[in-house]
Amino acid sequence: MRDTIIHDAKIEKPFVNEQGISDPVNVFTTNKMVLVAWWDENDKCWHDINGETFGAVKYWSSINFPTGWAYDSELYGGEE
Repeated sequence: MRDTIIHDAKIEKPFVNEQGISDPVNVFTTNKMVLVAWWDENDKCWHDINGETFGAVKYWSSINFPTGWAYDSELYGGEE
């Protein structure tokens, strides 16, 4: 298993695709919650699984998917 790197959300954001949307990542909020979210470079906001925006993200880390597993791009950052 790969080591997980924790990123400071004020300093760096996840890589984004051509549409400006990141893969889902784990986010750690200032009120000590851990959520799955994605970054939208277009509106400069974090979005939860429902597409709602939120702030207070202190850190984020990539999700290391097991070989052969993927995420539902329509659910996480997909077109509406």
